[in-house]
Amino acid sequence: MKGFGMYGVFSKENDTLIGYCGLILSSDINDYELIYALDKQYWGKGLATEIANAIVKYGFEKLKIKTIFASIDPANRVSEIVLLKIGFLEKFRREDEFGLETIYFNLDQV
Repeated sequence: MKGFGMYGVFSKENDTLIGYCGLILSSDINDYELIYALDKQYWGKGLATEIANAIVKYGFEKLKIKTIFASIDPANRVSEIVLLKIGFLEKFRREDEFGLETIYFNLDQV
């Protein structure tokens, strides 16, 4: 399948690169995974929620993906809140491919 990957996130105010987002085909879970990150100075402004929601919508509507996963470090409570806010549910916990404890979430297209 083509049409997905990582995209730069740019500030609307000054057109500066402030992060990245997208979908990958994760070898760890053998499925589609949502990825996003923002420079710290842009945290707490609702951008992560906006970005994650847009990528999920794109995956479901344009790419016709049925399920999207996301994974976080258990200490990253803010990303957990973002995922829960847009409808993701915790699926399982285990070590990732690097041996780090990870929480996996998924969202099914309705």
